[in-house]
Amino acid sequence: MKQENKYNLEENSKAKQTMRILGPLILVVGILMTVIAIANFFSGNMSTDFIPFISLPMMFIGSVLSMFGYMGALSRYSASQTAPVAKDVTNYILDNTKESIGGVAKEISDNFHKSKVEKICPHCKEEVKDTAKFCDHCGKSLFKNCQVCNAENDSDALYCQACGHKI
Repeated sequence: MKQENKYNLEENSKAKQTMRILGPLILVVGILMTVIAIANFFSGNMSTDFIPFISLPMMFIGSVLSMFGYMGALSRYSASQTAPVAKDVTNYILDNTKESIGGVAKEISDNFHKSKVEKICPHCKEEVKDTAKFCDHCGKSLFKNCQVCNAENDSDALYCQACGHKI
């Protein structure tokens, strides 16, 4: 029964097997031809000068085929060795910084809400807290009361937010 591949990757077992056989075989033949070429060079036999031009590319092709043939297995092995370590390091960092990050976030949140200034006094143009009803610089009201319903409205309102009449 064929196992379903959850990553939707196609397994090319024929190509992989071919590269695993031909790669090392071509590599060994290339190495042997290079050894023969070196031996001929030092023995003075120059009749085989073409061998390095064949053996070096064969060694390269054999190496590349071998690399591609075993690349998946090496990558899986490497991942199986490094992933648990990365997971442990991440958990260690998160466990040991959770409290300090929470403290920093709380401090930022508290300071943000404390320093929040949303109003400007229409009379003296000083900044006042958003919860203030009177300016703490000039003492004047920061709201207008509607003449019809007596609802509090912002000092720059033109119409009452409760009844809609002009202020």
